[in-house]
Order: sequence, then structure tokens, then C-alpha cells
Amino acid sequence: MKGKIDDTNATFLSRWLTVRGIRVWLRENVADTLADIVAAFESAASFDLGIATGGLGPTTDDLTREALAAHVGKKLAFDPVLWKQIESYISKRWVKAAGSNKRQAFTIPGAEALKNENGTAPGMWYVHEGKYFVLLPGPPLENQPMIRKALGEKLIQYDLLGGEPAAEVLRCYQIGESALADMLEDAGFQSETGYYFSQDCFVELHFSNFAGIDAGDLDLVKADGEKARRILKEHDVFFTKDAPLSKLLLDCLIAQKLTISFAESITGGQMAGEFVKNPGASKALVGGIIAYSNELKEKLLGVSSETLIRSGAVSQDTVSEMAYGLRKTTGADVCISVSGIAGPDGGSDAKPIGIVHFGFLVRDKYFHLKEIFAGTRERIIKRAIVFAFVEVLRQLAGWGPGKQ
Repeated sequence: MKGKIDDTNATFLSRWLTVRGIRVWLRENVADTLADIVAAFESAASFDLGIATGGLGPTTDDLTREALAAHVGKKLAFDPVLWKQIESYISKRWVKAAGSNKRQAFTIPGAEALKNENGTAPGMWYVHEGKYFVLLPGPPLENQPMIRKALGEKLIQYDLLGGEPAAEVLRCYQIGESALADMLEDAGFQSETGYYFSQDCFVELHFSNFAGIDAGDLDLVKADGEKARRILKEHDVFFTKDAPLSKLLLDCLIAQKLTISFAESITGGQMAGEFVKNPGASKALVGGIIAYSNELKEKLLGVSSETLIRSGAVSQDTVSEMAYGLRKTTGADVCISVSGIAGPDGGSDAKPIGIVHFGFLVRDKYFHLKEIFAGTRERIIKRAIVFAFVEVLRQLAGWGPGKQ
């Protein structure tokens, strides 16, 4: 609630539950007060299943057990079996259990413990008036294994899993959420449709139907997906399947038996760094050159001093010479060069902050693109990387350059 910790637990749980046919209707963050946590359980009681993460530790502000007990009108009771398990876990680390750890051995009578193999806080499964409540520890290293195993087993045992929802996801690049929504407004989609903006510079377009919950089936979702692809293609909006852009680029290069190299100034090696995150990158990547200074642009990439004096480092002429110099050095089939101004200083009327020049040498075809990106320094660099990957994929897929 203070902004110091991101709630990655809710995201993980939502994805994990959704693919198992359990629709997530509400996600809530509350303060570490008994009244607020009790109120959250009262909200959760409106649904079939309520899951709480965090607040199961040994300190006085760990109040999730107490809050659930208050909600269901029960008193917590000490469980000697749980205490023995907690002591055993702690003793394996050559330390003695603290007195405060005993708080973690209190449970609601009739509740079932969920084993935590990576921490001292056991989880809890409790059924009250036909509603199912789950308590899990907060650390992802503890709760994610419990979700996959202990919670998964309980959902099967109580027959709570639905059929896997029919779903299709498209990642749309170089278009905003509102523009995409306007473009598809009259499409007449039959399945559920959602537009989600991602920090990775794309908009996810979702189609889904929950088997056993909603009417509709996989054919309906597929039909909507095909309709969306047709409209996006007509408007020259580049889209991909639900996968990292750098991985799709790697797969495309491997399939076409092509190699790639990078000449980076503004991105400082991050473009190549993003590419090598993928296993098997060595099948396509020849290498990269970080030429941040003008001196290295001349020495390593063969950019002429005359070009740098006449046009500057951030220019169409410079990235052209960078790309051809990169081809001469690496021999890669695909050569990408990039130079720009990420800010927050250094911009001018002629070359504002966010301006980025790209040089693309794809097989024997060269083309230049220029973009002006908005945002922070980090955002501008990220958008430049995504833009470059998209444009190479457009070329390799036969789309042609997006903007010239």
C-alpha cells in the first residue's frame, strides 16, 4: 500500500487460475490492519473462491489468520502438529525457532493446512458456508510452489477446476490502445474482447470464452481472431502471436537461415542484450558493436569524420555508414544501426529529445527510418529497441517498412 512492493502475486495467480478455467473477478490490496483484512474477506465471500497472500508471518502485523477467523466467527487454536513441522523446518537451518514463530502454528479449527516446503508459514484451506478460502504466504518463492502443488490438488479434490478457456492473444505494435479500439469498434466480435496496454510497447488484444461458464467455444474465438488479423493487416498494423518479440525475431532468422548483428549508440548494447536473452541466440547472432562516441563510430564502423561533422552523430547519413560498416566487419545478413538522443539533456529544435535514426541492411536491401519517441530516457531506449525488432520482422515477413 506504500508503493514499496509490487503485487506480483495477484498477477501470477490470475494467470494460473485463468488457464484452469477459473475466472478472476476481483483483485484487492489492503493495509495491514485487522479491520481492512476482515473487510477484504467479506468482499471475497461474494465469490466462490477467495485467495489471500501475505500476512502469515510471525510478527504482530501478520494478521491474515486472525482476520479470516474473525470473518467466519471462529477463534484460532494452537496446532501442535503444525508447530512440530515449523520447528523441523527451522532446525534444518541450524537455528532455533523463535517464540514468535508459534504464531504461525495457530489455525482455524477444521481448516486444512497447505504445506510450505520453502518457509515457516503454512498455508490454509478453509470451507465456510459453501465458500472456499485460501491463505498463502506472501513471498513468491514460497507461494508459487504451493499454488502449483498444494492449491492445485485442493482445486481438483473439490472439483473447482473449469475447462481450459478458449483464448487467443495478439500483440499489436506501433499503435495505441484507443486507436486500436476505434479501429475494431465495428468488427462485431462474438467472444469476450479486451484491450490491454503493456509496458513493453505493444497492445495485447485478447479474445476468450470460458468453457463451462460462458456460451461459445474455440471456433468462435478463432473466428474473431481471424477477423482481427484481417482488419489489422488492412490497416498495416503489425501484430504477432503472444510471445516475446526478440524470440520471434530469432525464430524467423533461424527459419530463413539468416544472421544478425547490431551497431548501437543510443541503446548502448541493450538491443543485442535483449536478443541474447533467448536460448539459441548463437544460431543467428554474429555480434554487436557499441559505438557511443564519434571516435569509435569512425574506428570500429568506418563512419567518416566528414559525415559526423556535416550531419552529426544522430543523422540519416551516420546510421547508413554505421550499417554498412557493420556489414563489412561482421558479414551478417541483417545489420541494424541506431543513433539518437535519449535525454533528458542534449536535444535541440532540429534534433529533439527522443529522436532516433535507424539504419537497416536486410540482405542486400538498405532502408532508413526516423522516429521521435516520447517518455523517459529508459522508455525512449526501450521503444527504440522494440521499433527496430518490429521493422526487421516486417521485412522478413514481407510486410515492408512501416514508416518512411
